[in-house]
Amino acid sequence: QFTPKQISDPRKTSQVLLSLSQPSRAAVDAIRQKAAAAGGRVDVGGTHNEDFMYGGDFEDPDGHGWGVVWMDLAAFEAMQKAQPAA
Repeated sequence: QFTPKQISDPRKTSQVLLSLSQPSRAAVDAIRQKAAAAGGRVDVGGTHNEDFMYGGDFEDPDGHGWGVVWMDLAAFEAMQKAQPAA
């Protein structure tokens, strides 16, 4: 009775995608390891490893999608400055 709308099954449809920012690559890996230990499914979409960004994802035991990401803002800004203006 909380809502008159049909509740979707998160294993079959996307409801929301939640993302957590972390202070380091190690922190990203630690959260994903904790998710796996708690019964989540890790690396549903794979690991993303860019020069300035590192992240991955997991589904919690209920099937909700989570992203975890670390970004080196100084490296990102340097990359932006090195690109010619459009």
